Amino acid sequence: MIHPLLDNTSRARKRKTTIILLSIVFIIVIFSVANPSTSRFWPKCLFKLITGFDCPICGLQRSLYAFLHGDFSHAIAYNYYLILALPYTFLCLVFTLLPQGKTKKRVKNIIISKPVLWFYAITFFAWLIIRNIYHL
Repeated sequence: MIHPLLDNTSRARKRKTTIILLSIVFIIVIFSVANPSTSRFWPKCLFKLITGFDCPICGLQRSLYAFLHGDFSHAIAYNYYLILALPYTFLCLVFTLLPQGKTKKRVKNIIISKPVLWFYAITFFAWLIIRNIYHL
């Protein structure tokens, strides 16, 4: 017989995994159908509306749309910072899906280490400045 606490933990983990995977499928379906460049469905960047400047993640929606339609060169051109951000985001997603254990602990030590967090914080704000100076 399975201990009740272990059974609840297992159920919670399965529920969390299911929610994450369904969310990913939902996002893929939405981005496959609605083009952010032409659809009113997509929200506009509040930072850009207020300041007139591109934020570090401006172009993310168009980039994901282009990526899902196989247009990889445009996907990167919409926001070059995604070359750095997507691997980190993917690693964070993998971390949430990993079961408890040594591998999860190693991944956690990487993604929340001070050097990695500082790297992403500095490059995030550097990209904010660079993309608006050079209009990238």
